[in-house]
Amino acid sequence: MEYGDKHILVLGAGASGIGASWVLAQVGAHVVLNDYKPMTLPTAEEKRLVAAGVNIITGRQDESLLDGVDRIVISPGISLDIPIVKAAQARGIDVVSEVEVAYELSKSPIVAVTGTNGKGSVTSYISYALFTSGLRVGRFTSPHLESYTERIEINDVQISKDAFGNLIDCVRQGVDKIIVDGVEPPTQFEILTAAAFLFFKEQGVDY
Repeated sequence: MEYGDKHILVLGAGASGIGASWVLAQVGAHVVLNDYKPMTLPTAEEKRLVAAGVNIITGRQDESLLDGVDRIVISPGISLDIPIVKAAQARGIDVVSEVEVAYELSKSPIVAVTGTNGKGSVTSYISYALFTSGLRVGRFTSPHLESYTERIEINDVQISKDAFGNLIDCVRQGVDKIIVDGVEPPTQFEILTAAAFLFFKEQGVDY
């Protein structure tokens, strides 16, 4: 979907819902961030969202929120069986997860492998099939066995320790800035994910 001028309802005002709302606003969507619970967002987060044009509505979740909406974005933790989602589906409104939005906005195709067992093996098989077909493939996995550099690879070659250090330093500068702005610090996994995506962008991967 092209999000410019689309009306998007984001359900769930947790960290991922806040992030999705801000990103969607950056690409020109008209965003309403909603949570059925009465709640107050962290001051810095609320200011950032309001400045981006996001309308924040908490403490209610009635069907009037669906009026004029083109798409609903939900976090993976929200059930598809809640009344507002059922009502949206009855109206023919598209309902997608935040993960799908991230995929749509990515500059390169993404293959996401999830589950309990076998993720590493399946990821390796897919990566190998792609890069032996002549594509430049970035692979990010978690956790690692011995070194953080195991998590980030291009065509089965691990990132060097120097390159990894430079990436983390670059991400750290961004983290320091948002902390100063009052935004909640990202987790270690979020920092590593950001570093991996930055590296893949720099390396011009096809996948």
